[in-house]
Amino acid sequence: METLKKMLTKTIYFPAIIGILLGSTLILSLKYSILVIIGGIISTIMVLNPFLGILLFIISIALPSVLYISFSTNAAAGLGCLLLIASGQKKLKKTPLNWLLPVMYFTAILPAFVSDGVMENYLEHPKGLMTFIFYSLASLIIINLVDSTKKLEKVYNLLIIIGVIIGIICILQCFNLDPLEDYIYSFTGQSNLGERGASISDAAVSKRFPFMRRAIAYTGDAVATGAIEQTIFFLGLAFILTANTFFGKNLYRLLAFILFMGLFTPFSRSVWISSFLTSIYWWYKTGMNKKQLCLALIVLLSISYFFWDSVYERYYQTFVFKDYKKDEVSYQISQLKRFAHNPFVGTGIGLINEFPEVRDYFSERGFYTFYDPDADQEAIDADIYTSDSQVIYTSFYPGTACQLGIAGIVSVLLIIFSTFRVLSRSEKIFKAINNQKLYYLTMGLKTAFVGMLLHLAMRGDQTTILLWILIGLSWVTYNIAMEVKNEKHV
Repeated sequence: METLKKMLTKTIYFPAIIGILLGSTLILSLKYSILVIIGGIISTIMVLNPFLGILLFIISIALPSVLYISFSTNAAAGLGCLLLIASGQKKLKKTPLNWLLPVMYFTAILPAFVSDGVMENYLEHPKGLMTFIFYSLASLIIINLVDSTKKLEKVYNLLIIIGVIIGIICILQCFNLDPLEDYIYSFTGQSNLGERGASISDAAVSKRFPFMRRAIAYTGDAVATGAIEQTIFFLGLAFILTANTFFGKNLYRLLAFILFMGLFTPFSRSVWISSFLTSIYWWYKTGMNKKQLCLALIVLLSISYFFWDSVYERYYQTFVFKDYKKDEVSYQISQLKRFAHNPFVGTGIGLINEFPEVRDYFSERGFYTFYDPDADQEAIDADIYTSDSQVIYTSFYPGTACQLGIAGIVSVLLIIFSTFRVLSRSEKIFKAINNQKLYYLTMGLKTAFVGMLLHLAMRGDQTTILLWILIGLSWVTYNIAMEVKNEKHV
């Protein structure tokens, strides 16, 4: 008993206990019995090779979060906290996440005990809460198990491979040439996407603008696909700078071009805006010359000309039809009003309209059709794309404040600020010791992180999984930088 008590007092067991309890609850539920098979296989692989388990989790960014296989990967990541013990770690590596994550989880669970309907929603529809916890726990797993430069580079390479595959799929979908599209949609329970027209992610737009075919890859959402490609694109640019040979540089240029096509072809205005702003930051960091800027402009204009029909219809939709995403702005205003009304207790984790408490704030802005988690998914999707009053998206910053309250949003912001700070420190260390490869990779990671934060200012979707992965990789980079610094005595 005394030994067990000592074990439970170790910091390392905090994520393990959470993973065991939530993972067991999920797996024992008959509603999610299919996860027993998928989650069991993934968990077994993680036990045999913890690092391989991390790579499997990262692959799930290319899949929609609603899928069993994607969700079971997240569940396995929660259970995979046990691997921190199995890997021989005595305690968690020191990061602000060790104490900020418990604060976040407390603010997510608190509404279940003080607000009507939240506990029932959590019990009947646990996916939102569990995904929130599993995503963030994944960053803690990455920090503690990716413990070498070699492993870090493998993760980078995997992200590039995932991004290139998504980019190729996007290109094929723009020309209706994806041979696997119908099979994938059918297998993943998204046949309604194909019924709306292959690769067209917005049926309401497509009726007015028949030439605008938006690539969605297999994430099920054009904006999420574009945001994923945007993030990986800047990592790809960093790899160009690390290559020492003519072949290597041109290979990474080709991959960067494919990644750019992946972020361009979803025709997401929010992704275009965040990519443009992030590119300015990248040019500022790298000091691109006029020749490089002119080349980038030529590539952009050439691609725009090639997809002129879609680009023009996007322009027409924005400036003539005057569709400025006003609904999403209203979502953010509604969430901020709810936060201002009660900043200390949030609404709980879920789609922004799942809880009766927050619906009044949407109704007063003219939104009256709400998401029903028990309804048929295809019927829901059909309504989303034909109704002007549907409410479903959660904006990241106002949504976090609304759902978690002031303690929750402060915790998230502290994690973001501390992560940006350690990335800046890592940059300085690698530059000081003249480690060009790690310096450029850190610069690419930092730029990708900035781009993700800019994108989340406009949307909050399944790309949050990538945010937590970036946070984990940032602290891994910092730990490696500090080790190198101590060795070099800088």
